[in-house]
Amino acid sequence: MIQVIECKSIFSNRIVQGLNHIKYCAFVIIVLYVLGIFVLDYANALPPVIAVMGFGILIVTIMVAAGAAFIKNVLKKIN
Repeated sequence: MIQVIECKSIFSNRIVQGLNHIKYCAFVIIVLYVLGIFVLDYANALPPVIAVMGFGILIVTIMVAAGAAFIKNVLKKIN
C-alpha cells in the first residue's frame, strides 16, 4: 500500500483491496483470540493477566478493523 501511495494514486482499487485484507485479518485475529480465551477458560487455565492482555489485544484489533472499514467507505465515496 505504501508503494501505491508514493505513486500519488491514493484513491485506487488496490488501496481498497489492501484495506479489505487488513479488515479480514483483524476479524481472523479476533475470532482466534476469542476461541483461545474460551478454551483456556473452559480448561481453568486462564490467568487474569493473560485475560486482560487478551482483551486489550481484542480491543485494539477491533479498532483496527473499524478504522480500515471506515477508511474504505470514505475512499469508495470519493471515487
